[in-house]
Amino acid sequence: MSVPEPSENLFADGEVRAFVDSAPRRWTYSEVAARCREKFGRERAWPKARIVAYFLASNRLLRGKPFNVMRDPEVLAFVNERIARVPYTALADECRSRFGRKRAPSRAALHRYAEFLRRLHHGQ
Repeated sequence: MSVPEPSENLFADGEVRAFVDSAPRRWTYSEVAARCREKFGRERAWPKARIVAYFLASNRLLRGKPFNVMRDPEVLAFVNERIARVPYTALADECRSRFGRKRAPSRAALHRYAEFLRRLHHGQ
């Protein structure tokens, strides 16, 4: 699987995006990813992490103001790939070096976002 270029829009494939948008709300992210693979094949289908990032970036799961990390799909995808295994301080440093200070979330913002993901995952 190829890694997208930083300038590439991760959600540009309109047909896959429409499929993900039309998925029933009762499907889990894993089910959406599996059905996406069935329909579009492994090369074109979005993996579960991209589907989660898409739902978060499109604010379909949230009410109110979104997290700053969710406003930039490229930063969001980068953070979602690493947030479970890289300490927040190191991840904030990586984000600053890759995206610059304006686009990079702070350590505290990463921690709040991780807590949100934990609550979302555990249904709280």
